Amino acid sequence: MSLPIRPTARILFSRMYRGISAMMAIYTLCLAQLKRKKLQNILTILLIMLSTLLMSTSMILLANTDNVFLDMHDRTNGSHELLLLDQGIHPPADVQHWWSEQAGVSTTPLLPYQTISKVSKNGNVISNVFVYLMDTPNAPMTVDRLLVAHGEESIQPAPGTIWLPSSLANKQGIEVGDRLEFESGGRAFELSVSAIVIDLPYGAPFSTSSRIWMNPADFKSQLTSVASDSYMLGLRYDASVDRAALWEQFEASLNSPYIETKLTYEEMSSFYLILNKLIGYLMIALGATMLVIALLTIGFTVSDAILTQYRSIGIIKSLGMTSNRTLAVFLMQYILLTVAAVIPGLALSGLISGFIMDGTLSNLRLGQADAPSFQGGAMLSIGLLVLVLVSACTYAVANKTRRIMPAQAIRYGMSEDDNARFSKRQAGWIRLDRFSPSIVLAWKNIRSHQKGSWLIFIISCVTAAALSFGYTLVNSVASIDQRAGEWGYDSSHIAAIAINPASFSRDALDKALEQDSRVRSSAWLSTVNGVVISDSPININISVLEGSFEETGLTTIQGHNPQLRNEIALGVNVARQLDVGIGEHAEVYIQGVKRTFVVSGIYQAIANMSYSARISSEAILDGKGVSSFKPDTAFINVFDLEQADSVAAEFNERFRSSMTIVTQKQLLDSVFKEATGLLILPMGFIALLFIAVSAIIIYSTCKIQIRKESKTYGIYKTIGLTSSRIRVSILSGIAGIAFAGALVGVLTGIFVLPSSIESLLHSYGILYLPIVLDWTGIAIAACLSIIPAALGSWLSSSLIASTSPRNLIVD
Repeated sequence: MSLPIRPTARILFSRMYRGISAMMAIYTLCLAQLKRKKLQNILTILLIMLSTLLMSTSMILLANTDNVFLDMHDRTNGSHELLLLDQGIHPPADVQHWWSEQAGVSTTPLLPYQTISKVSKNGNVISNVFVYLMDTPNAPMTVDRLLVAHGEESIQPAPGTIWLPSSLANKQGIEVGDRLEFESGGRAFELSVSAIVIDLPYGAPFSTSSRIWMNPADFKSQLTSVASDSYMLGLRYDASVDRAALWEQFEASLNSPYIETKLTYEEMSSFYLILNKLIGYLMIALGATMLVIALLTIGFTVSDAILTQYRSIGIIKSLGMTSNRTLAVFLMQYILLTVAAVIPGLALSGLISGFIMDGTLSNLRLGQADAPSFQGGAMLSIGLLVLVLVSACTYAVANKTRRIMPAQAIRYGMSEDDNARFSKRQAGWIRLDRFSPSIVLAWKNIRSHQKGSWLIFIISCVTAAALSFGYTLVNSVASIDQRAGEWGYDSSHIAAIAINPASFSRDALDKALEQDSRVRSSAWLSTVNGVVISDSPININISVLEGSFEETGLTTIQGHNPQLRNEIALGVNVARQLDVGIGEHAEVYIQGVKRTFVVSGIYQAIANMSYSARISSEAILDGKGVSSFKPDTAFINVFDLEQADSVAAEFNERFRSSMTIVTQKQLLDSVFKEATGLLILPMGFIALLFIAVSAIIIYSTCKIQIRKESKTYGIYKTIGLTSSRIRVSILSGIAGIAFAGALVGVLTGIFVLPSSIESLLHSYGILYLPIVLDWTGIAIAACLSIIPAALGSWLSSSLIASTSPRNLIVD
């Protein structure tokens, strides 16, 4: 800020003390500064607006993520637990009867279903989808009501049609009227999609399981499996605090723990929330960082204005302007700028958050009626917080004007002590005569403006950290196949999944694999339900493997995978809840039989939130015999990874009637490609914001520095230095600072920032984030943080080229 003293100003102050309001004088001076430094004020508004935008967007995302799911859970009268009675251990009718008689509990009717793994659209098999074909009740359900998002509402699908969940429809691009082909028991049939519905228990993003609702007549005629129907039962509690007591009574009535499959509310809701929570927390952290940088920039600008106009402020104070009123000029200026910035920032945050949520919560949308709420209270709080922080920062820095003594300011243009120190200052502790004029110019520009140089270093560091971290996060999700084992998935080359139990033959595939010289190894997997015995029994999925865990790429973070039949590896959440470590014992019900295992390892897995375990196939042979191990998935490794696609295609064509055989990369991409696409928009938005803020701050800082040194640059031009040479020298100095900041920022972004979101992932069963480093992309991200610095310094130095040496010296 500058406070030029002109004849009009002198008249103003003389009149002020003849009766004109002091407030009018403050307002007039403030208005003059707003008009005089238009560009700097516009840049300040942009900086504050972008900071407000980022923080407000994050708050809207976090608030709407919980609210949208909770609202939809209430609208559908959603279940808190879903029981899958598919093993014949507990009589389904008895279970449903017991729960329906309990006060404070609402239930669905018993919902018959059959599983199917092969669904096709236009002749193309939809990979990595596990479908429950449901028999739709004759009356609308009171619990887990189905809401129609697209299509006509009715009590149940018409004959020949199905209702498809929004999660599967959105992921596969299926619309009302499309026809899907199914295969069951060696028979193929085709049904038309008549409606797309919100099915809360199985509608989360990244889910590989879906419920497809059939007409009862179609269910009976098309699904003629020799196996008995399995059943689902949804439970909704009026008061969740009663859940534990009710389960104790229920298991007492069974005379044993409930040892079939159970899906809890936490499991149903978790993956609806994870992506928006991740994006929201990142935006809050980066928005707070951006706001701190904005405050530093404002502090630097105010401090520079005081130093530059030290003599002018002294003259104003000598005319009778008090320190409080001088301070009020600065405060009024930045309060007005903040108000002008906060309002559009808050308005834009609603628009941006809407775009993001259109993707991340699309499975819960019922048309435009479910647009995100603007969270007016939270947005107003953020606006007031920004206003208070900017005002406090301005007050703290502008408070220096209280120490300005008019006589010293008029005589020296600085305080007497500063003038004495300046007079005694040595020419320099480095012998600059050894270097070229360009290097000397660059060094002197940095050394003479240390605060500005540090600010450029910090903003370059933060920008590089944000860009490199954002790129690394998106790349790690997109390249999950490179570290699949650390996410809890196998990293074998090919997966073969049985889709038709009637025609599936393990022996036929084993024989084909043995005869193929390209195949290196294979292993077979079966998944069974288990219950871990603890104070509160835990229902888990148990992976039973015949073969080597290590060859399939399944890793542990502690210990090792099971090698003996009495060993078990536990997911981190199971181990945490049991409070057991390596070498300790765990009791588990498997297929109704209680077994005791020694914990050999602990692993992390995003699937099932690490509520899972691993055992070898020998572990269940002694209790039930060979027939109890019924694998339905094979993991295949080849000698040459480049042949994986061709091997998978050949085997898939050969066994297409009974199995789907694809590369593991295809399976992972089918799940995480959706997550990658949803992350690109917010991460790109954050990157653009930081690049814009970096350019604004560096341009503004360099502009201030160049104006302060205009006389020096004019002298350089008079002795023969060209404008281009001076500008290149300034550019090289700023670029050097930005490069150093970018280097520190990149290291921070790839080695420090990932740990900041690991606490969020702990509840999802991930203790550490497996990152994939692409140094080419990281280098580009670093360059993107340097380019705004170089561009800002070059554009700000255009004054040197456009102004004559005489005018520079006079200015």
